[in-house]
Amino acid sequence: MTPATSSLTSSSLSYVLSLSNSYDFFMREEMILESGAQRIHEPHLLIEKMRKKGIEPSSMQGYVDTFRPSHGWWGTGLEREIMLFLKLDNIRRAS
Repeated sequence: MTPATSSLTSSSLSYVLSLSNSYDFFMREEMILESGAQRIHEPHLLIEKMRKKGIEPSSMQGYVDTFRPSHGWWGTGLEREIMLFLKLDNIRRAS
């Protein structure tokens, strides 16, 4: 356990962990990685759940398409991270 959770009982720890399974990562007041929330990320499962909830998948096609493979599925904006980490005044200096 970390110091922040060392004083929690097992039942209160379970409660705390049940509240959120997500994160937002900030560096120098800039959000670098946002919402590590667990979500359905397989398009066919997402469409199935939409239909069960009465949502027409075609009305959210852009959202569904974000979970289809494109350029490796991951891009963090490395130049922005480097700019913030090195306290550069211009993102062009990070590339």
